[in-house]
Amino acid sequence: MMKRRCAEIALSYVPEEGIIGLGGKETIGYLAERIKKAGNKVRIE
Repeated sequence: MMKRRCAEIALSYVPEEGIIGLGGKETIGYLAERIKKAGNKVRIE
């Protein structure tokens, strides 16, 4: 639950377009899902 909440908060820091670098743990997966749902046009590396 806490990891999902952290991902929701982190989404506010993601630009609408561009490239972002992320790690590879569970919380990052939740953030990637939210980025996709939000329609941000970013590439995650």
